[in-house]
Amino acid sequence: MKTKIISSTILFFTFCFSIFMSENAIAKNPSPSSPAASNTITGHLYYAGTTPLGMFSSSLSLISEGVTINTVQTDLNGNYIFTDVADGTYRILPSTSIPWGGVNATDSYLMMLHFIQDSPLTGIEFIASDVYRNGYINSFDALATAKRFVGLDGTFAIGDFYFENPIVTISGGTVQIVDIYGIAYGDSDGSYTFSAGGKQDASISLSGNSVLNFSAGQDISIPIGISNTEGMNAISLSLMYSPQQMEITSVTTDLSGGTFIYNVSRDNIKISWYDVNAIQTSSEVPSFTINAKLSSKLTSNQNINLSIDPSSEIAGDKGVRSSNSSISLPEIKIAQNSQNDGATLRISPNPVCNDCKISYFSLQSQSGSIKVKNLLGAVLFEEGFNLENGSNSKLISMNDLPKGIYIVEIWSENKKLESKKIVKS
Repeated sequence: MKTKIISSTILFFTFCFSIFMSENAIAKNPSPSSPAASNTITGHLYYAGTTPLGMFSSSLSLISEGVTINTVQTDLNGNYIFTDVADGTYRILPSTSIPWGGVNATDSYLMMLHFIQDSPLTGIEFIASDVYRNGYINSFDALATAKRFVGLDGTFAIGDFYFENPIVTISGGTVQIVDIYGIAYGDSDGSYTFSAGGKQDASISLSGNSVLNFSAGQDISIPIGISNTEGMNAISLSLMYSPQQMEITSVTTDLSGGTFIYNVSRDNIKISWYDVNAIQTSSEVPSFTINAKLSSKLTSNQNINLSIDPSSEIAGDKGVRSSNSSISLPEIKIAQNSQNDGATLRISPNPVCNDCKISYFSLQSQSGSIKVKNLLGAVLFEEGFNLENGSNSKLISMNDLPKGIYIVEIWSENKKLESKKIVKS
């Protein structure tokens, strides 16, 4: 009986020891089906432009079955890396803190070319241009893009950037390189250089030496002339001004056809114009006119600050940026108070179709002249006008001038006495 008890005890301890050794062996030698955290996923996050740029200030999340496993940041060159990744299948979801940008009238023009089946957009450029995300690109996408460029709309319903979301299956302790591309919605030509905040190769030359003299508190019209002989399909202008010096009341255009919109915000004027039909322009005729009211607090000889931002651009056929276009912007000054000399200039009728009567009250007898200029300062008509002390009048013909806005000036001995705007209808 004692022998049986001892034998049973030995068998029990032998059984327990066997189980312990078996479990220890499993712990040291895991099943081949257990995930091994020894894989690496790495690559670049690129902006899908004509020259891919690494996207800094961006993050990528590694997702498995709806759960975020890890999130990493890109470096200054757009490189990223996930280490110690277990065997499995994952989706990579990028995002960025880079501000939206790189979009202007050129992109709207390219969307219209796609719509009329002239130059179809494909791949990621198609996705970027479909700002309504309905599978089509048409004039609505083009207009929405132009509105966002000028600032009439602050966002797209679909967001600011599109990113690829690749699915990656990895196992066996491997290193897998996965490059990912993204693009700003609206950037049809992929030309955003986010490090500079604008489009690639955006350059434009400035010309024009005309000076416009106005009085403080006066309603004024500022012409913007564009010289282009290649043909233009898209114009994107960004102008800076001082709201303390003048209030912008409107912006108009004399360009025929196309889609024209503008917006004024704080100290910035943005203008967008695009058309599938190219046009040519001359700096002698204003392409756009800025209408404003000067502050009554301005002083004599003070310069009015108005400048064109370097991000402005002009594009021609297929969105190619113009290399020989120039924009003329006059210098604007507040005239000396003594220039008026208490005299009064009146024009009747105004607007005028054919002839108009110029009436001027002079405080003294003097020889003078009448000059008619366009808004860019070019003299189109000049005729002698001998002024007597008191009221003077003269009839001039506007028959040979095209419809538009002009400046009539009274001069005496190389000094401008007074000026007034006239409209030829």
